[in-house]
Amino acid sequence: MANQEKKIKVCVIGAGAAGLCAIRHLAANMTFEITAYEQTNEIGGTWVYKEQVGLDENGLPIHSSMYQNLRTNLPAKIMNFPDYMTMEGQERSCVNHQEVLKYLKDYAQHFDIYRHVHFNIKVEHVQSISSDYCDQNKWSVQIRKLKTNEMELRYFDAIMVCNGHYFDPYVPTIVGIESFSGLILHSHSYRKPDEFSGKNILILGAGSSGIDIGIDLSNQASRVYLSHNHDKLISSLPSNMIQVAGVESIHGTTFYLKDGTIIDTIDVFLFCTGYKYNFPFLDKNCGIQVESNYITPLYKHLINIEHPSMCIIGIPSNVVPFPMFHMQVQFF
Repeated sequence: MANQEKKIKVCVIGAGAAGLCAIRHLAANMTFEITAYEQTNEIGGTWVYKEQVGLDENGLPIHSSMYQNLRTNLPAKIMNFPDYMTMEGQERSCVNHQEVLKYLKDYAQHFDIYRHVHFNIKVEHVQSISSDYCDQNKWSVQIRKLKTNEMELRYFDAIMVCNGHYFDPYVPTIVGIESFSGLILHSHSYRKPDEFSGKNILILGAGSSGIDIGIDLSNQASRVYLSHNHDKLISSLPSNMIQVAGVESIHGTTFYLKDGTIIDTIDVFLFCTGYKYNFPFLDKNCGIQVESNYITPLYKHLINIEHPSMCIIGIPSNVVPFPMFHMQVQFF
């Protein structure tokens, strides 16, 4: 009887959109044995909406940054994975997050992805190991079963990092912020506007989230200041949403702006300043470095140059994400 060819063991970290796409394409090739770890109890990653902020039921930081009224800023039809074109957005071109999550669950069901995903498992440590250990495998992966707190060590030939990059807030240093007596939060912890009824809110940052959350808040807040350092937006904004310069410093509830303007009686300071790339489970010997939010050394923003059997899916920004994941996982 002929010996069966040994399968390549691949660890996929995360079961958001990138992780699901990785599993789908790996599973199409009988060469691979796939194990995917997801630290929550469901697929979808950042598309899973939870009103809870802070820590989850396992004592881990809430991963998702989803808010109640978010709609995509891309038309539904171009957000589809190219091999599963079922998200239509018939009523409005840009769909809500519930529709995207349903699409991802349908995608997982259609391609029989669930059987590869282990839920409530946190990847604690990934380390490159020399080839003479563990039957020629190249990576050790330490996991923690969150429901029992058991630790386990597994070995793999390849690693696909799909942990996303919308979970670790970036908060710039602001002189005098410690004197501010109002509420300070990052968009990561924003959920719905009715919690801010009648408040004067200053949002720092006018990217997609800053503008969208500002418009969302304008329905309930007394006034929303959109603070940024770029040219004024020419698009129409609600009457109680005012564009102002960036924040220079704070004293109490008074904000001093970079153009000399002073704004008093701010109740809420909301950072919409983006996120940091973070891979806390990667050992230093993996060779991945994050400096000033740049990740090196990666070939084509994807493959670990030091250890080419590792890739990180979804690093580029200002892209159409699902089709990009589709191309990246096949390139790897």
